[in-house]
Amino acid sequence: MTSYLVAWEIDVEAKDEVEAAKEAKEIMQDKSSEALYFSVKSHRKTVWVDLFEDVQFIYEKKETI
Repeated sequence: MTSYLVAWEIDVEAKDEVEAAKEAKEIMQDKSSEALYFSVKSHRKTVWVDLFEDVQFIYEKKETI
């Protein structure tokens, strides 16, 4: 089984970092939210996935080591 680092990404406006995190948490927990954009990184590549659209792999970047 492969190990992945998955990060949920969203742009929010807030007065500081803590408020930005709180706003993002509210959006993330909202069942009707359309914010379903993730970066998924393995040891070989990074892929950005949008689960809201039918498109799954938006952009792929191979790691160069």
